[in-house]
Amino acid sequence: MIRTVFFTIVLCVFFIFSGCSDDTPTNTTTGGPLDGKWKASEVQMVHAPSGSGHSAQMKAQLQLLGSLPAATVGWANLNFGSSRLWNSQTIGTQSLGRIKFINDMVGMIYSSVTEYFLTTDGGVTWNRKIIGSVSYFYLVSIVNANIAYAVGHLSSPPYSNVLLKSTDGGSTWAEKFSFTSVSVSPNDIGFVNEETGYAIANGKICKTTNGGLNWAIDNTPMNCQDLQFFNDQSLIISGMTSGNSYSSLLKTSDGGTTWQTIPLNFLMTNFDFKDENTGFASGILNSKIYIFKTIDGGFSWSTILNMSVDYQQGFHFLNASTGMAVDGSAIIRTEDGGITWTQEFCDYYSNYNGVYLKDSQNGLVTDSDGRVWMRSNITADNCWSLGGKVENTSIADIIHSRDEVYYGGGTYSIDGGNITFTVLGYSATGGDAGDFTIGGGTFTSSGNLVLTLNFANDEQWKVTFIR
Repeated sequence: MIRTVFFTIVLCVFFIFSGCSDDTPTNTTTGGPLDGKWKASEVQMVHAPSGSGHSAQMKAQLQLLGSLPAATVGWANLNFGSSRLWNSQTIGTQSLGRIKFINDMVGMIYSSVTEYFLTTDGGVTWNRKIIGSVSYFYLVSIVNANIAYAVGHLSSPPYSNVLLKSTDGGSTWAEKFSFTSVSVSPNDIGFVNEETGYAIANGKICKTTNGGLNWAIDNTPMNCQDLQFFNDQSLIISGMTSGNSYSSLLKTSDGGTTWQTIPLNFLMTNFDFKDENTGFASGILNSKIYIFKTIDGGFSWSTILNMSVDYQQGFHFLNASTGMAVDGSAIIRTEDGGITWTQEFCDYYSNYNGVYLKDSQNGLVTDSDGRVWMRSNITADNCWSLGGKVENTSIADIIHSRDEVYYGGGTYSIDGGNITFTVLGYSATGGDAGDFTIGGGTFTSSGNLVLTLNFANDEQWKVTFIR
């Protein structure tokens, strides 16, 4: 834990040190005398850490240089003000994953290989559902509050992959079809209604129109991974091609009679289309993780976030404008389609896995400790947040930056002209950072904010900020 906190704070400090470029995102908050956006003007290492390692030696050289212009490090937005609070409830003992709602009231959360959680009251309560006839299951598609389909592996001979159906909200299950009989091992399933559904696998696209009793199978050269449908005729499938280095999309608007192939220049790990044209995706391009956006149905994509989002369900968009993303201990939000992102809250941080927006005000997040977090209408007014990127390659090497935008946050307190910082979380940690007071300083009405920040190994920095 101490080591995790140390690297969390070291990363955090360099982002605070860096200056804000003119085109970096802004965040409007209400933070009293500290209100607004700040950028560092001067940075000085007062004392370097002890040790003979590469990082310690480099920092010792920085100490000899005295004050440095912060703009040579990179960029950062530091904001003070109110932040949205989230309430949690523990619904299980294992890690919780993806969230999906089919309407305002009915939704589900993936959990372990033997259970999932179902809500019929909009997420207020969650009921644990166990599929006992299989040794494990890995796919679930809910049609309504009562009907659901799942794919699992039988725990007894013939140990095949089977389609199961429940008509009582997941309490009991009956086997409907053996995918092993047609040499298919599904990677994803989706039922549009009780009769029509799709299953995809490596080189296979399967469709049923009688509730899974029979399947029509088409061959494809693509290793199909994920599917999304708009209705029983319109479907989008993502899959890997070219030795699993890149992805392609398959689209149909006639129920699978004809397919259109769209090659991509990145490896897609997750996608979410809001309509036939506007879609979002997470993926890997040149060994870096991004969130991408398309407005032409997937033919062209632009990057809207350079951050390592969680692989399970690291982002979700309500519409073309409003979305959220999670990674490590950060929850960030955009209201303009990904042009700008801001830290969502500062009161608690954990290892987040899934995120889902029900509407513009209500969202849910899952974590690795069996908890569901729900966005409240209460705000805390003593929060700070930042987003930044280290662009100086030498400093990035010292702190092992992954060449991405990082987000962090915490609380602060002021006493007259004095301020004390506490770090609560950071997008690079992948887990709880815990309350950690890193230092404090002074600010004046003329617009200067001078901080002295203390770290492990007797490392100390002094930073001067201006508005």
